[in-house]
Amino acid sequence: MTSNGEIYINLVSFTILYYDYALTLPAEIDRFWTSRTISWVSVFYYLNRYLTLFGHIPVMLQDYWAFEGTSMAQ
Repeated sequence: MTSNGEIYINLVSFTILYYDYALTLPAEIDRFWTSRTISWVSVFYYLNRYLTLFGHIPVMLQDYWAFEGTSMAQ
């Protein structure tokens, strides 16, 4: 069982993560998406950026999804 404080702290951390992603997206488009060549640097960049970004989705679902038979406010 998680307390409301833990839920809010997790929400703030997810918000900062996705806000940072939104802020750096224009630079990513200019530097990586417009390049015609694929290098090891770009591969590692994409892996680091998107595995981190999409890896938090299951954690968010676990934290905020009320599963059948359970209640978040207990």
